[in-house]
Amino acid sequence: MQTYSAFVIETGELTGRKITGDAWLRAINTAPGEDWIEGDYDHLSQRVAWAPDDFGNSSVAVVVAYQPAAPAATEWATWSWDAIARRWLPVPTLAALKQQAAAPVLKQLAELDVKVVRPAGEIAQAWAEGLPPPAAAALRLSGLNAEKAALRQLLLQIEAATTVEQIPNTTPPAQEPPP
Repeated sequence: MQTYSAFVIETGELTGRKITGDAWLRAINTAPGEDWIEGDYDHLSQRVAWAPDDFGNSSVAVVVAYQPAAPAATEWATWSWDAIARRWLPVPTLAALKQQAAAPVLKQLAELDVKVVRPAGEIAQAWAEGLPPPAAAALRLSGLNAEKAALRQLLLQIEAATTVEQIPNTTPPAQEPPP
């Protein structure tokens, strides 16, 4: 059994509908203004064109390569035609790459915010009781605040980047599993 692909006669646009079966099955499944061409074709990258036959008459339907218009660019992606895949592929913009680079830094900042609660609470409790703050808690809080300051500086570098090359690498290094 042969497979047939439906197309719009006026434009040559393949509809994406396919059918395998006899002529009567195609006849009852043909929409107005459509016809069928033998073969299984990609409706996103191919079209039907009319070519002259051996006698010079434009009546032979042939399938040709087709590149549709690119999707509209957004703040997060532009589009690049991939000739092998025969599709428009998204290309992240500088804004998207900056957001991607900032995500692990923001995650680390959130994790540090959670770690700050305990030493800050110990210090606040000591002050409320009229005692000097515990040295260990003050040291831990100071270290956590220094880490947060470094991460905020990294976020500022990401924000200030005007080219992809200027975006700092924020991917955490892969850790080897313990032996």
